[in-house]
Amino acid sequence: MSDWPVYVLAAVAAVAFCEALARLRIAADARRVLAVAPTAYGILSSDTLPDSEKESQMRRMSVRVLRDTLAFVAKIVAALALCLGIVWLGQVLLSLPRERVLEIMVSWPVLVGLIPLALLYTALRNRGSRTTGAVATPPLSSASGGTLEPPHSPADDPPPNADAVPSASHYGPLARLLHRVAFAHPALQRVLGELEDDLFARQLRGVRFERPVFVTGLPRSGTTLVLELLHRTGAFASFTYRQMPFVQAPLLWDRIGSGLRREATRAERAHGDGVAISFDSPEAFEEVLWLDRLGERVLEGESALRTLGASDLDDEFRTAFTRLATKLVHLAGGDGARYLSKNNANVARLPALPALAADARVLCCYRHPATQIVSLHKQHLRFLEMHGRDAFAERYMRWIGHHDFGANFRPIRFPAHATSEPPAAPEERLFWLRYWIDAYAHALDSAPPNVCFVGFESLTSGGAPALENLADAADLDEPSALVAQAERLRVPTSTAADLDALSPALAEEARAAKAAAGSSACAAPAAVAPPPAAAPAAAPAVAPVNAMSTGDSSTSSPSLTSGGSSIGRSGRAPDAASSSAHAPPESALAESMSPRCSTGSGPDSCRMTVPLPRPPGSSSA
Repeated sequence: MSDWPVYVLAAVAAVAFCEALARLRIAADARRVLAVAPTAYGILSSDTLPDSEKESQMRRMSVRVLRDTLAFVAKIVAALALCLGIVWLGQVLLSLPRERVLEIMVSWPVLVGLIPLALLYTALRNRGSRTTGAVATPPLSSASGGTLEPPHSPADDPPPNADAVPSASHYGPLARLLHRVAFAHPALQRVLGELEDDLFARQLRGVRFERPVFVTGLPRSGTTLVLELLHRTGAFASFTYRQMPFVQAPLLWDRIGSGLRREATRAERAHGDGVAISFDSPEAFEEVLWLDRLGERVLEGESALRTLGASDLDDEFRTAFTRLATKLVHLAGGDGARYLSKNNANVARLPALPALAADARVLCCYRHPATQIVSLHKQHLRFLEMHGRDAFAERYMRWIGHHDFGANFRPIRFPAHATSEPPAAPEERLFWLRYWIDAYAHALDSAPPNVCFVGFESLTSGGAPALENLADAADLDEPSALVAQAERLRVPTSTAADLDALSPALAEEARAAKAAAGSSACAAPAAVAPPPAAAPAAAPAVAPVNAMSTGDSSTSSPSLTSGGSSIGRSGRAPDAASSSAHAPPESALAESMSPRCSTGSGPDSCRMTVPLPRPPGSSSA
């Protein structure tokens, strides 16, 4: 067997040792210890201090010297222990001969060669610290739009601009190395996760995994907005950037990294959409577990993702998922906290989610296709450029399973067109229009009764009534914590595509799917207004698209003045709404459609009998 893995392991251990010394501020301890001699000489040689004062000061200095020396030695031992731990873990995971590892590690060529490596790393680290300062910025995410605060720019989807795209340069050399180590081998995180199962078994014994909430939908549909709104209530536990990169071992990483935490400074995320995030912001890291545990059942080669049903989840995955969610609940303090998931890929797994928790609530977010496809298209171009300039950014997205955009884009093969070629490349809007139709037609066809459809436009403009409906859909015990955030919601300025100019047939399909999503309602029907059109900056804000209606409504509708409802559930079917006179031709919804209910009773008797017209020759979703 080649010895190169051992040399790489030695280099990683050396870099970790340097970083540990820097993080533990070993240099400051050394300076304090070395400063004792001249300070003591100054005290003893002083002509102004009486002997009693000299004795008192020397006694206090002796105590400080002893304390600083012990701290210095303890930190050296801790850094060495970290190195040994890395070497041991690498030897176990890579199945390296122990004797050969020890022989190479203590050889003079390795010991001498690691000195310039350590010096080089220290120099680069110091240079990076001077360049980036102490701002803790998680620069990369792949989430949907929507704002809780006024955006930094006048539009939620600015054009791709190389100078405006934040880079992964916010991550220093050690952070990048740590991510590479954490994701170098799938078994590493799994082993650490199973190790903490044993280490924290007693603490986890009384923690419950119940009534989880899953937030999903295509990107740019408001999933991040819904995630943050719910997370801010304090009733939920979710992944945050603090769990990166060891997302499958959150308890161990929390214990190890607790002394190294930086301030949670908020900064705009990589999408350039005005959404500010910090290390304490909730994010979508759950996909790491899906990819690690299910592998080929999730992936279709290197090019696409598959849809999943309940039968695709085995006992091992369900157990691993429950354990990981339970750990996050424990980190959040337990005591009634509920797991909150955001995963855009789960839009292809709606039938599988109840297999993880029968009492789960699922919120499937959607946005008017005329605006959502513009946002999807722009973000894809944005991340394509980012990944072309920054290889680490591309790898980061791949590691965390975010295949939504850019060089890592892996479209989900929805059943409607799983075997046919898309009508255009992802660099064109027409591709995203077909993708939107396939995604939400599949979601509507496959959604179990616990799924609620959340309309982005109505949520951002609906005020307190919309949040009350969201609280009901999420089964919140204290809705007031959510409703209190109403004044923080903002309606972003968006650009609408001319759907009919792209494809009249697909435009008709999109309108029908949008109407069907709106007709899968949880509560009384409310009005729907047209999507925002491309208008001058001075034009008044456009009326929102409401998630609970099957058509457009006039601006004089009482439901618009009261905020309306933004939630739709695959369940009760509302009455049809009237058509709006203000809808632009390219974005007007389909004519009002009344759901055709089956003869059965109960909420499912009206579900998914709304017709979805398709072009001649296309298959049914």
